[in-house]
Formats: sequence, structure tokens, C-alpha cells
Amino acid sequence: MEKDVETRAAKKINYTDSFTFSAEAELGYIFQERFKGLRGLGYSFTLGYRAKGASTISGQNEDDDDDNIATGLTLEMNRYDIWHGAFINANLIW
Repeated sequence: MEKDVETRAAKKINYTDSFTFSAEAELGYIFQERFKGLRGLGYSFTLGYRAKGASTISGQNEDDDDDNIATGLTLEMNRYDIWHGAFINANLIW
């Protein structure tokens, strides 16, 4: 078992291109109020709709032969995420 771990640790990770993309859009309304008598203490409320998207792509191995397995480890990864929905925030300001 230890020899197998040492053999794997000595291998190099082979990967080609890498790409990541992230975007966010937000539409909403902010209401804010501060008070001079309280030395600028105040509050704010935010109400809106938010959409976020993310993508992570790493290079895909085009050579699926045994030579590639013998020379190292191959990294292949895809990930796509989309989040969206209404939100509300309450903040204390000083």
C-alpha cells in the first residue's frame, strides 16, 4: 500500500487549458436613513432580485491511451452554476 502511494505521489498532473467565467446582475431598491442626533447612526434596507452565474472548465484529455496513464494523472473538470432569486438586506450604519 505504501509503495502504491509513493508511486502516485511521484506522478505529475497533466492538464491542458483552463477557463473560468463569473457574472452577476442585481436590480433593486435601497432605502437609507441616518440621524444627526445619534452621531450618524442609521439603517438601510435593500430589496431586489439577483442573478449569478459561474463556469469553470479545465482542459479535456484527448488522448485516452495507456501511455498517458503511465506518465501521470489527468485532470478533467466542468462545472456550471446558476443562482437567482429575490433578496432583502437590513443594515445598521454608523
